Amino acid sequence: MDNRADSLTPNTPLSLKEAAEICLRGIVKASTLRAAAERGELAIERLGRRIVVTPAAIEAWRERCRVRAKSPGIAGADGGDTYRTAEVALASARAQIEKLKKAAKR
Repeated sequence: MDNRADSLTPNTPLSLKEAAEICLRGIVKASTLRAAAERGELAIERLGRRIVVTPAAIEAWRERCRVRAKSPGIAGADGGDTYRTAEVALASARAQIEKLKKAAKR
């Protein structure tokens, strides 16, 4: 890395190319950052004709991009196993149907 990386603060303006090289170590290209900005995912600043981004904005973008680990099965909103919950609900519904059928025969 160059001396520029040593003097970075969270609000240091960087070109998209610099941000890709310094903050993201070349993992993505400037075009990826530009596309993220166009989609509204990455906060940028326009200084004249130049587009710049801050390390803080890069970090916020990375946080939003983070993929959460999946648990076995399909986790529901409450963190439970949706497949198991659906299985129990289906069994309950079937039991209720049988109960209603028996009541209708009487």
